[in-house]
Amino acid sequence: MHVAGTPEGTDFGWPNAVVVEPPNLCHFDPQGSEGGDTSAWLATFDDLAGQKCQVTGFPRIFTEHASGAGGASNPNHVFEIHPALSIGCGDQRISFQNFLTALPGMRAISPATAASCIADRQLEVRFDSNSQQYVFRETGGRCGNFAIVEVDAVNPSWIRSISGGHSAIARVTADGQTTATLKIYTLAPSAMDAWLGASASSPGGPSSSRLLHGLFTYDYYAIEKVVHPRGGDWQTTADWTRVPFPLAFIVFGEAESAPWSQE
Repeated sequence: MHVAGTPEGTDFGWPNAVVVEPPNLCHFDPQGSEGGDTSAWLATFDDLAGQKCQVTGFPRIFTEHASGAGGASNPNHVFEIHPALSIGCGDQRISFQNFLTALPGMRAISPATAASCIADRQLEVRFDSNSQQYVFRETGGRCGNFAIVEVDAVNPSWIRSISGGHSAIARVTADGQTTATLKIYTLAPSAMDAWLGASASSPGGPSSSRLLHGLFTYDYYAIEKVVHPRGGDWQTTADWTRVPFPLAFIVFGEAESAPWSQE
């Protein structure tokens, strides 16, 4: 489900809309049961329309819907809370934490497309003195939404505990042939977050490779390293500056099989 909102008290950028996407509402009903009447979610969210709500989840930045709006619930946007883990509106609070998993049949882009996205997508940034804003341009790579990657190796020292989960720098393959470096994020209390957190205390890291099903995002922290280096001033260069390793991967769950073995 797409839930369109407008940020309160801040200006994220342009387009200003934020789209909230709770995970797997087609599989879990509002009581958390699997395979129930999931159409009941429509009435649940109708009751939230027009309210000021606090949403927690992953702050995703991506450009797949920057233009060509898909209606009132999916306006032009690059900012998402995806996956959303909870919504609180007044006294009403809805949790989606237990819905975060990879379900059989979930869509994913082809291995070739995923590998191209990781290897070839580039992001550049510069400061526009007229608008007093940072502007970005993306080039290269064929990217999509959900994908499957296999984690080949994670150095335990590269695993970090973050608010609401963990992050890590991993070596992954998206096509079974090429290997690349990719940052991954896992969100608590998912099974994959428990796995990554436990790997941090294991001398050799994960004991075996894992097939992860999730979605791509531009990594805010990679952008921040360029425009606001730690301990430094905000950078205001007018020249296009490349953002190293701009992509990251938000993990939903473990995939059942590698799609490249089926090609």
